[in-house]
Amino acid sequence: MEEALGESYRIFEDNLSKTETVVLTGGNFGEKFAEKLSRNKFSLTNTKFILSDERLSCADNKKNSFLIFKKFKKMGFYERNFFYDFYDEKLVDQYGGLFDFDNTSLDICFLSIGDDGHIAGHFSNSINITSFLSKTNNSPKPPKNRISLRLDYLSKARIIIVLAIGSEKKKALEDFIEDKNKESRILRNHKKLFLISDCLV
Repeated sequence: MEEALGESYRIFEDNLSKTETVVLTGGNFGEKFAEKLSRNKFSLTNTKFILSDERLSCADNKKNSFLIFKKFKKMGFYERNFFYDFYDEKLVDQYGGLFDFDNTSLDICFLSIGDDGHIAGHFSNSINITSFLSKTNNSPKPPKNRISLRLDYLSKARIIIVLAIGSEKKKALEDFIEDKNKESRILRNHKKLFLISDCLV
């Protein structure tokens, strides 16, 4: 995890001068990367951070938005940046405005592969509900209700970083590399994709 965080941070820092909007995954990596970001010594004023997905119908302290925002707020990072999270199936920033999906380009996108092959909160049974959101009410992993940015929307990012950390993700990673997962194909064929993993395939 430490090596994955370090490499991800290096890619982020190398592209910082051209970065205004960052998509950040939830889960273990998202929390740790948020903490690493919040300790930065360089300016990120007005950089926008958007969650890639959220767990619905669960306790607030289990939600990605709570866990990541807690890291940002603890370090004072929140006061210098915009943080957009999910609330009642909408992306709403903590300042009360709606994120403008149609007129904002994504610069760097951090995503994680699940051990069942899902990426972000997009599962094989997710359905598109807007031009940028997908949702499932029957996730194979609890909680059942998940919402995510659509994979085709995420594929528009200038840089995509896909992480598969943990030996339990080896099969999912193999399927991604061998292009067996048709849903993630649009990310797999991205022209500027970084794949970071500790799984030997």
